[in-house]
Amino acid sequence: MRTRAGMSQATLARKAGLHCSFINSLEQGKKNISLLNMYRLAAALSITISDLFSSPINGETIKAVLFDLHYTLIRPNPSRGIVYGKVLRQHGLRVHPRKTKRIFNEIWDSYGDSKISTEHATLRDEKGMEQWWLGFHKKMLARLGYNNKRGCELINSELSRDFYTNPKVHRVYADAMEILTILRKQGVKLALVTNGYKTTKKVIRDMGLEKYFDCIVISSAVGISKPDPKIFKIAINKLGLKPAEVLFVGDSYATDIVGAKRAGCKAAIIDRKYSDRKKRYDCIYLNNLLQIKSLI
Repeated sequence: MRTRAGMSQATLARKAGLHCSFINSLEQGKKNISLLNMYRLAAALSITISDLFSSPINGETIKAVLFDLHYTLIRPNPSRGIVYGKVLRQHGLRVHPRKTKRIFNEIWDSYGDSKISTEHATLRDEKGMEQWWLGFHKKMLARLGYNNKRGCELINSELSRDFYTNPKVHRVYADAMEILTILRKQGVKLALVTNGYKTTKKVIRDMGLEKYFDCIVISSAVGISKPDPKIFKIAINKLGLKPAEVLFVGDSYATDIVGAKRAGCKAAIIDRKYSDRKKRYDCIYLNNLLQIKSLI
């Protein structure tokens, strides 16, 4: 599109108020782009943001949006630290919620995107998922000074039941409900693709989300987990579309963005905390789901 407008990278960078190296990295797929910079580029090229996504360079027009579930559409309420604390107290552990949350996040970050992406792609059923989380929670509990093997297994099972599959400790993000309503009215096809237990379907239904989606794909129900591109293609095929016509939105680079891109979809990461790390990923950057309106 830049070349069709007769602009060099330097000219486009100057008009958009961006650095030339950023334009170069963007065109090579080495940089992600925030919505603000999309506006700058669109203005510099005298086009709309929608034109950026409907051009031959960027593929087909977006006809469907696929969503992740946890931390994309729904969040823990109360916080993870409080929910975990309730379970831990039943096993004699009294830990401040902020400490629990901090240790959880530190272990997650220590795994890194590559490890999480590789390991999650191998999970095929609920047993495999529970074993992965058992290994994770053992590390977390060891940091809290708890090493009882049987106790770790019980805590892991209870966390799966009381946290991940319990609609009573989750809330739908306000921007999630709003964007789902808007997209539904516009006739955009919608799907939900999530790594979770089969009982996750009940969580989705009880939270009033089921009615928005043309299809729902849960990893344990199909025997495939994100970031395996096959789970994305199940949803895409059910919608009767091509991968290039689909935008996937999720909060995890390791499972959501990696998998969506491997499946051939456009990908956007949602980051309501404005973290510098997520701004550097090679995908569209969103800090509010309502920004999706500018991409359709």
